Parts: sequence; C-alpha cells; structure tokens
Amino acid sequence: MSEKKLKRDDIGEIVNAIRKINSVIQCYSRELMRKFRITGPQLGVLRLIDLYPKISLSGLSEKMYLHISTVSGIVDRLEDAGYLHRHRRPDDKRIMVLGLSEKGRRVIERSPISGFSMMVYGLGKLPPAELSEINRSMKRLLRLMEMEIPEKNKYISLLSGEMNLDYRGFLKKTKNTDW
Repeated sequence: MSEKKLKRDDIGEIVNAIRKINSVIQCYSRELMRKFRITGPQLGVLRLIDLYPKISLSGLSEKMYLHISTVSGIVDRLEDAGYLHRHRRPDDKRIMVLGLSEKGRRVIERSPISGFSMMVYGLGKLPPAELSEINRSMKRLLRLMEMEIPEKNKYISLLSGEMNLDYRGFLKKTKNTDW
C-alpha cells in the first residue's frame, strides 16, 4: 500500500474518531434536554456540586476545566431553574458557595453518566506516559487547526471563532491531494 493511501486512511480514521466522540456527546445532550430539560454541562455542574458540597464558583471552574465566566453562566441558569442555590460561607461571608436543591438532587439520581464523564474517567485510568502522549497529540491537532493555509495565505482560527477562508476553494484544492 502506498504511503499516500496509508496517510489518507489514517486521516480518515482520526476524523471519524473525533466525529464519533462529538456524536456521543451531542446524542447524550439531546437526550438529557428531552428528558430533564437540562444540558450536559449543567448536569456536570450539578454532579460536581454533589461531590464537593459547598464548592465555590472558582473551585467549580477549576474542576470543570472551564473559564469562570462560562461556569458562572451555567450556574446562573441552574439557580434560576431551581436546581441549586448559592449562599455565603458561615466562616467567611465574602465567599459564596454552591449547594444542590432537592430538584437538583432528583435530576442527578435519575440521569445516566454522560459520554464526556466516561471519557474523563477512562483517561484518568491511563498510565501517565500514555495520558501525556494523548495530551501532546490533542494539542498538536489544535495547533494544526490554527494553521496558515499557504495556497491562500489566509488564516483560519477555529478556537477564536474567526474563519477567514474560502473553504470551497480549499476543499476543491485538497480533495484529491496528498494530505
């Protein structure tokens, strides 16, 4: 088999694996929304508050690997819907902590573990060297998605949401080429 064919097959498998991961997460989120009127990230917040009672917003942000403003928005929506409450810590009134309401507790008890949670759990079971290898590969993939396309000399930034590229022209050029 030619090197070109092997490369194309590997690229196809990588892309399909990413699609499958995305599909599992989206399917789970749709099911959660349908059954409980709650999103996957919202359920993740509730589960973490259950595991770490009286956690602060910044502590929750660290545990979720998300920016505090993102977590704050999720918490606001959950509080408005009656799934959790905020209160001041008795020993330090400057710090707000989060707690579950009875409604939040019921959702946790009735909902399955998410695909995302299964991935995090599985990654946690890997040996450090293998985990580091996956981490390096994912970072490299993200860097590739931020690359400059030499044919067009245009920059594509998926992480920042900026897309400055004639994608139809790019796809036509790369359709049958060596990538």
